[in-house]
Amino acid sequence: MFRYIILLSQDPLSFIRLGSDDFTPVYAGTIKAEDEEDALNRLFCIFNRDYPPDYRGRSLSVGDRILLDGERIMTYQIEPTGFTIVNSN
Repeated sequence: MFRYIILLSQDPLSFIRLGSDDFTPVYAGTIKAEDEEDALNRLFCIFNRDYPPDYRGRSLSVGDRILLDGERIMTYQIEPTGFTIVNSN
C-alpha cells in the first residue's frame, strides 16, 4: 500500500528543470501496488484514463510528478519513456 500525491507542473510545456515551488498538489490518496514501479504505472493509467470521480485536474503529462510514501518517501518525474527519481528520503 502506498500513499501518494499527484503534483502537476504549472507549465507543462516548459523544457527547463522546475523546482518544487513550480508544482501544485492536486490529489492525494492510497493505492495497492506490489512496488514503486507498479504504483507509478497504475497511477499513470488512473490519471490518464480511469479518473477518480472527484478528480478535476488534467491528465498526467511529461514533467509532472508523483510523490510516493511507502517504505520511504520518493518523488518521481514523468518522462517521455517512464519515470525518473527526483529525490528520495
